[in-house]
Amino acid sequence: MSTNKECEECEESKEYSNKNDNNFRLCKNGCGFYGSKDLDYYCSACSKKKSVKNEDKLNVNNNIINTNKNILDETTTKVVSNKKINKKRKRLRCNICRKRLALHTKFECPDCKTITCSIHRYHEEHNCPKINEILERKNKQLKNLLPTIIASKIEKI
Repeated sequence: MSTNKECEECEESKEYSNKNDNNFRLCKNGCGFYGSKDLDYYCSACSKKKSVKNEDKLNVNNNIINTNKNILDETTTKVVSNKKINKKRKRLRCNICRKRLALHTKFECPDCKTITCSIHRYHEEHNCPKINEILERKNKQLKNLLPTIIASKIEKI
């Protein structure tokens, strides 16, 4: 009877090992440990090393991409800065007399938006078109309001 029990136990263990043979094999790296199907037949130590190497490769690739972007940014800023250097700053000048203006001596007409010096800042001095239109309308209104007295050209006898 003892042999039958042993045989039954042997058969059960064989069945168990046959079921698990598909899930476990020797490690692909040849380290002597067994690896599972879940870890692509690598043992736990080798799979950790493999994942660390993959992460390092990804980090290296990301670093290369970032450095390439930085190099591109630096070259574009150099080109832009060269353009800024080559462009001269436009000086502020009076639109009437062409006198150079500083920030505190420039005046901008609120109606026609022209930049003028302190002498030409008045509407009459720089011939502001909007003010001229207003003055013309007022002159027409005054002419219509005032009676016109015209002397007769021929004297009546």
